[in-house]
Amino acid sequence: MGVVLLGERDDGEYDRRVALKLVRGYVSERVRERFRRERQVLAALEHPHIAGLIDGGTTEAGEPWLAMPFVEGRQLRVLAASSKRPLRSAARRPC
Repeated sequence: MGVVLLGERDDGEYDRRVALKLVRGYVSERVRERFRRERQVLAALEHPHIAGLIDGGTTEAGEPWLAMPFVEGRQLRVLAASSKRPLRSAARRPC
């Protein structure tokens, strides 16, 4: 659900990179509700191995988004492709 992009502040106040998750295009009410729940869950979680919520909202076009800390690393699909283990196993790999 959605795309994840690298976001950076553009107001010059300070430097910060974030992972920006955005649902583009037509978004059904079901998807909007699911995204709202995801934002709420992230806002409530505090754990060193979970990227928590920094901010979230809706674009002028009505597309829901959320910003999380950017964590340098490899994409899960790249890790899975380079591994002999199935994707499900790679997803359970500890940080």
